[in-house]
Order: sequence, then C-alpha cells, then structure tokens
Amino acid sequence: MIVLLKPRPWWAFFMPQGVWFTISPCIYYPRTFTNAVAALNRIEIIQHELVHVSQQQCHSRFSWLAKYFYSRSFRLQMEVAAIARECYQFHEDTKWVNATIDGYADALYGWGYFHAASSKQNAKDLITAALKRLIMENTMRMPLGTHVSADNKTATLEVL
Repeated sequence: MIVLLKPRPWWAFFMPQGVWFTISPCIYYPRTFTNAVAALNRIEIIQHELVHVSQQQCHSRFSWLAKYFYSRSFRLQMEVAAIARECYQFHEDTKWVNATIDGYADALYGWGYFHAASSKQNAKDLITAALKRLIMENTMRMPLGTHVSADNKTATLEVL
C-alpha cells in the first residue's frame, strides 16, 4: 500500500492547527512542521494515522468519514485502535504511555471527540485493553521505505 504524507491543505482551515488527519491514501501533517522530513520523525503519530488509512480502506473512505463524524461509538472504536497503535511504538516507556493515554482519554470524553467515551475512565480502560492485545500479538506496521519529494513537502510511504 502506498500512503502519501502531505502538509495540511488550505481547505482544512476549520480544524485546530496542530491536528494531523487522514483521508486515505493521504496523511496530512500540521503546518507547524517545516517539511515531510520533520513530520516523519513523529513515527508514533504516523502509526496512529496508518491505522486510519487501513480503516478507511476497509470501510470505504467516504463511508468511514460519515460514520466517524456522525457515530460516537464508531468514532470511539476507530480512535481506540489508532491510539493503541500509537502507544505500542513506545509501550515499554510506561510514563509516556500513561501520559498519552491520559491525554487521549480527556479528549475522547471531552469536546475534542464530542463525548465519544462515556467517561474518562471508560476511555482509559478501552485504550489500555487494546494496547495489551497489541503487545500480546506483538505486531507492528512499519513503513518499508520512504521517498521524499524534491521540495521536501511530500513523502511517499510504502506500507505492508
């Protein structure tokens, strides 16, 4: 599978500035990164967004996007899987994982995800359980190779 890593497009003006997002086959990074090379250093976020690429390909991109925005339970399910994959990258760093889970749990229960989780503890429990499953499976999707464009703005990732 080929995935493009691109700077945030102009039409995403309505989204918070630091947000990464995916519309398969593209992962869009915030303009706070000067180029794709800098964005590639955030492998944990790329892992998170690669989960969304796979999810969108399984459900069809537009069906996934519609469900994501209109169904709290679907959005929660999709984010829990992506957050667990993000945490898996550094799962041996308990302090980092706990801080990351705590931050996402706040967001999943709060307005950031329109109260997708029933409580902060519910979000933490779901993410922790998903992360434990990944650790037991010991699986990781890593980009096999990358190619950065001449202007350094776009990277092409080859993923299994």
